[in-house]
Amino acid sequence: MFVGLTMSATKYVGNLKVTINSEEVNQEAAVSVVEEGGTYTLSIKNFMLGEDTPVGNIILPGLSATDTQDGKKQVSFSGTILIDAGDDPRFTEDDWLGPAMLNPMGGVPVIMTATFNEIEMACHIDIDMTNSPLQQLILVDFNSYDSFNKYQGILTVTINEEVVTQEASIKIFEYNGEYTLAIFNFMLGDDIPVGDIILSRLTPTINNNKKEISYTGVIMISAGDDPQFTEDDWLGPAMLNPMGGVPVVMTATFTDTEIKCHIDIDMRNSPLQQLIEVDFESEQDQPMVGDLDGNGLLEVNDVVILAELAMSGGATAEQLAIGDLDGSGTIDVNDVVLLAGRVMGS
Repeated sequence: MFVGLTMSATKYVGNLKVTINSEEVNQEAAVSVVEEGGTYTLSIKNFMLGEDTPVGNIILPGLSATDTQDGKKQVSFSGTILIDAGDDPRFTEDDWLGPAMLNPMGGVPVIMTATFNEIEMACHIDIDMTNSPLQQLILVDFNSYDSFNKYQGILTVTINEEVVTQEASIKIFEYNGEYTLAIFNFMLGDDIPVGDIILSRLTPTINNNKKEISYTGVIMISAGDDPQFTEDDWLGPAMLNPMGGVPVVMTATFTDTEIKCHIDIDMRNSPLQQLIEVDFESEQDQPMVGDLDGNGLLEVNDVVILAELAMSGGATAEQLAIGDLDGSGTIDVNDVVLLAGRVMGS
């Protein structure tokens, strides 16, 4: 484990568009940003060209940030990097295009720019291999999903009838009518880190004014970004994925302000010999983020109230919890812009 480090980490889920010589492929991906001592590291783990060409881990360390006019951070990189093999067990060490082909050509020339705050990110990467035998210009554009809800609550983990409860959060992302459910830095109790559970492309049904989503399948759990733990500490990629993946059955019912979720992870037929049941229930009556007038809707009046709070600086603790959309610890112009965008999109 890391000891004595002051670090913060944010993970963004969104759409990754890869353009190769004018041909486009879209896929869901996660980008991590870790801040330590005023410098940043941007990572895209298990980067793929489409669904069947594994490239590897793009890691850009030592980035200095500048502040943009809309309150975001901006980082950039220009140089040649080496791409490590990923840890997706569907592929062997030799399958990863980065170490197998790109690195031996002298490394990978990368130009990257990214802007981000606590809740959203946009990133563009140029990988110019036109002067190599590959003869490709690879353009990567990542945009985090701008519509999501975060639910705080109690996570109950039952392992072979032994029960552990802990505080946790779940995020639900929406994109083009489909949903992604994510539990980042999932833990078994206080001291066993498992990783990120991300269930994607879920189509909802409506029942009693609540959305219902479900998933049945085998997933790969990626390493979390909690700086208390090293890459090798995470149980998902270190132990569960190499067993052939993680069989998951999930059902969830949610609104904008509450969620109930149940997940079965049945590893009884594996060397682990465990049935892991996960139940999450959000805190009751938690307010909708951005709903400053408390009527259960996001509307123009909420934007007006938030703008007044941004100008006066006189927000109460309750208003700050509802109105600090970018997680900066204050209500400012960027929060007003974010809320206006949500109101216009609702």
